[in-house]
Amino acid sequence: MILKRYILTIILLSTTVVFAQRPREVQLEDEPFDFTDPIKLIFIVIIPILLLIIGSIYFKKRKKGRKK
Repeated sequence: MILKRYILTIILLSTTVVFAQRPREVQLEDEPFDFTDPIKLIFIVIIPILLLIIGSIYFKKRKKGRKK
């Protein structure tokens, strides 16, 4: 079961990297991320951290429930 989870994670991460690449010929005017805007900071930094913390707590409780 754990092996399947690792394989799925690797597949998802590798496809994300492949689709995230852009050709060099495409010229985009990307501005650097602005950390002074609090709304953007919340969405880009704080919410993902909270999701990781909540997810880890959830999976620990779920794992303890299965062992009983």
